[in-house]
Amino acid sequence: MPPKPIPKTARLSSITDITGKKRLSMWERTLLGLDVKLSRNNLIWTTTTPLCFAQWRVSVFSLQEKIWVVGGYRSDGYVDDIEVFDPAAGTWSTIPYPFTYFGQAFVTTANGMLYAVGGLSGCQILASPVEEYNPSTGTITQKAALPTPCHDPGITSTADGKIYVMGGCLPPSSDPGGPPSAILTTVQIYDPGTNTWSTGNAMPVPRHQFSAVPAPNGNIYIIGGTDGNTELNRVDVYNPQTNSWQAASPMSTARRCLASVLGADGKIYAIGGLAGDASLKTVEVFDLANNTWTSSTPLSVGRWYHGAAALGNKIYACGGYMRVGPYQAGNANVYALDSVEEGTI
Repeated sequence: MPPKPIPKTARLSSITDITGKKRLSMWERTLLGLDVKLSRNNLIWTTTTPLCFAQWRVSVFSLQEKIWVVGGYRSDGYVDDIEVFDPAAGTWSTIPYPFTYFGQAFVTTANGMLYAVGGLSGCQILASPVEEYNPSTGTITQKAALPTPCHDPGITSTADGKIYVMGGCLPPSSDPGGPPSAILTTVQIYDPGTNTWSTGNAMPVPRHQFSAVPAPNGNIYIIGGTDGNTELNRVDVYNPQTNSWQAASPMSTARRCLASVLGADGKIYAIGGLAGDASLKTVEVFDLANNTWTSSTPLSVGRWYHGAAALGNKIYACGGYMRVGPYQAGNANVYALDSVEEGTI
């Protein structure tokens, strides 16, 4: 049974600095001869208006100048609505859930549409349909089905509007609570313009529960996840133009079920996740130009199976799971979150 949500009274208050170190002013850094640009990796996290419902395994997007929280699960069952946050008003509203299945992978594209890919039609039964949602009209259009159904893939889209569905897993073959029956390396590419799928070169290693982030240079960065045995800190880069892979510098922290997002500064932010039984507050920042990771201000609470999106110079980390204290049998101390943290770059 899904865990109970954290009571409203347990929401965390705003924070400004939990690094434990004194922050140098720009004037102090200049006197010391330090590169002031380094301070930009220190996000300022605050809590903002919570979600209407505690929920986990969510996907989060910036769409129509608002933050959309789509899919996932609530503590009392499946999600019945899309939640939409208006940063100007500081309020959430809901849209009736338009999609057919649960456990779908979601992505937005350059054409302004929201796509729901695959999912589950029942316990351990994979679905292959692709549904295109028009946020302006609220209509659903059925598109060409996913060739290789999968669960928990990495999914993203590039500036040309194409959708990339990478890796994922197959459900357990017997016990619903058991491990996946297979971890995939597939790269499936959807072109909305022609409504067709094609196949890219396979990922270097099988993986799921990772994040996929498109970069300004057109490449896609595959971050963290698990190969079914080990949580990964590795980062692999897919070049759609050459249909090839290469390795990038790994993160300091191996983790899965993280959220990653491209910030307004052109850097990739890897946020939270799960390492063993530990829910992580960890935030690392990847500089594409230098191929380097640095640590940034952590979240106020460790979370995994959350979502994140950037809007302007803000990053929003929404929902997810958290664990209070060490592991307890049956995950008795795991809770779904309604809290939202807003990071300022």
